[in-house]
Parts: sequence; structure tokens; C-alpha cells
Amino acid sequence: MEQHAPEVLEGQGNAAPGAEAAPSLAHPAAPPTTPGVIVVRRRRNWSTVIGVISIVLGSLGVVGSAWNGVGLFIAKVIRGTLVATGGTAQAAFAGMDRWMIPLAISHVLMCGVAFLLIVAGVKTNGRSPIGRKLHIVWAWLKILVAILSSILGVLIQQTQLEAMQASSGSSGNGTAGISAAFSPILTMVTVAIGICWQAAYPTFILIWFARPSIREEVARWTANKAR
Repeated sequence: MEQHAPEVLEGQGNAAPGAEAAPSLAHPAAPPTTPGVIVVRRRRNWSTVIGVISIVLGSLGVVGSAWNGVGLFIAKVIRGTLVATGGTAQAAFAGMDRWMIPLAISHVLMCGVAFLLIVAGVKTNGRSPIGRKLHIVWAWLKILVAILSSILGVLIQQTQLEAMQASSGSSGNGTAGISAAFSPILTMVTVAIGICWQAAYPTFILIWFARPSIREEVARWTANKAR
């Protein structure tokens, strides 16, 4: 009978008798894992969007406030040139002298609030937790300044209307009566439009940063900064 040589497994031809076979490298041992769902959090880019918008609006606010401050001195110069002429043209600038200091203070406040918005935008764009607090503080200050500036604008407007009515005197053209009739309506419309326009973005900021998901994400920024 033919005798067949025993089959030699690959990798065991030279193994010493009694030696254990080496573990296969194809399936290395792995530590045990706990079964569960792996949650991958996506990094949302709302902080960049709001940060850039705040920086742009804050920069425009600073430039606008500075230009309005320069406009006060320009209006004063124009007022001085119209003193000799008299009439309604000179009366149109009558309120500027009386409200020059309050106007200057309001422009300084608006410039400071706008600069605070720039800082809040930079911090939020960098995902710093203080960006949320600065935005909320800015929003309330902006709403307050918007109300005060709108009221101040109405007072100046009323002063100018009264001066124009007084300068028209007894001209008999009915302009004074028409201005007096429409003055309350014009005042309410001016205040409403001014406040709504200036408080639009602050209201959005207060609503946005009050959302629970946004507060949780900002809290994670705090945890990441602490690491």
C-alpha cells in the first residue's frame, strides 16, 4: 500500500514539537466595546454668519455715528449763513442749536453701542462663550438707545415745525394749520418707524440666543475652552 506523507500546514513546517501555534495576524485581538449608537455632532456655522453680520453692522454704525457728528457742525455752519436771510429756510435749522448737546451725546452713545457690536461679532465668530453675553447686552442697549434717539428726533422735528409756523406768521397760505393738524400723526409714525427699524436686529439676537439649542452649543464652547 502506498503511504502518504502527512500534510504540513503553512507556517508550521519548522515548528518545534509541543510548541504552540502563533496567532494569526489576519484577525488581531481587539478590546471589547460597548454596543451603542455613535453620535457625530456637526459643527454648525451660525456663529460665523452672525459674527460677520454683527461686525459689518457695527462698522457701519461707527461710521454713521461719526458722520452724523460731523453733520452737526455742518448744520451749524449752514444755520449761521441763513441767519441774515430769515424766513422758513432759517427756521428749518432752529432746533439744531437747542438740541446740539443732546444730539452729540446720542451720537456718542450710538458709536459706543456700535463698537460693542463689533466686539461681540468678533468673539462670536471665534466661538468664544462671551460672544453670547455681549450680544445680549448690546441688544438691550441698542433698543434703549433707539427709543431715546427716536424721541429726540421727534422733539427736534416739533421744534422745527413750530419755528416754521411762527416764521410763516400771517401769510394766509394755510401751511401752519396743515402742519399743526398732521403733527401728532407724523410724530407717531416717525417714532414707530424709527424704533422698529433700529430694534429689528437686536430683537432677532435676543430670540436667537434664547433658544435652548443655541445655549447648549455655547455651553459646549465653554467646555472646549476649559480643556
